[in-house]
Amino acid sequence: MALDETFLDLASSGGDYPAILHFYRKRPSISLGYFQSAEEEVDLEVCDRDGVGIFRRTSGGGAIFEDENQLIYGLVLPDPGIYGVPNATIDSFGFINRALILTLADFGLSAEFVPVNDVLVHGKKISGCAQTRRKGALLQHGTLILDHDPSVMFRYLKVDPGKLKAKGLTDAEERVTSLKRELGKTPDPYMVKEGLDKGFSRMLGIEFSPSELTGEERERAKKLCEERYSRNEWNFMR
Repeated sequence: MALDETFLDLASSGGDYPAILHFYRKRPSISLGYFQSAEEEVDLEVCDRDGVGIFRRTSGGGAIFEDENQLIYGLVLPDPGIYGVPNATIDSFGFINRALILTLADFGLSAEFVPVNDVLVHGKKISGCAQTRRKGALLQHGTLILDHDPSVMFRYLKVDPGKLKAKGLTDAEERVTSLKRELGKTPDPYMVKEGLDKGFSRMLGIEFSPSELTGEERERAKKLCEERYSRNEWNFMR
């Protein structure tokens, strides 16, 4: 999260900053949307018992359980209009999620974007995303579910029965799927990363190349970790 915000800060400060696409997997944790209440969205007692960290991101959207069974991407565009990204948030979600749809098609899966911010396969969510903008620059981060154990995810998240009923569902577990479930085998995370790299490149009409973090990026991210993302004042401020 500190890297995401670091990239967005630098992208919004002007100058010749590149578009950035980065990937990561993480230990079990909860990613809270900026406007959410930790107490309302998460079973704090169970998270504390199991050592599941809770972190607030700068973007909106809902709470997400993240672990090594998900591949998470972060896309930062200093000037999204250059790539044809619409200004309206929902429209931009649809535009950028074409990268996920292209990637899943390469794996033989037919996917669709469903507003506000979901990508579905066979009517079940396989990817979600969140977005924020700063001085014209855009940050979108999201997850692609590689494998999924519903009993684990919903052990930590509080699920609103009203939202499920509105979607015609009786159980939160009915709403989510994974690459493993759809493909019938465990996907290679590296191959999925390469597929997403290709999908985003095709969607944006550019080619990403590998690079290392600069000294400034490392120092900014470290400072943000110390001052914000590692502090309860930030993570539990609502």
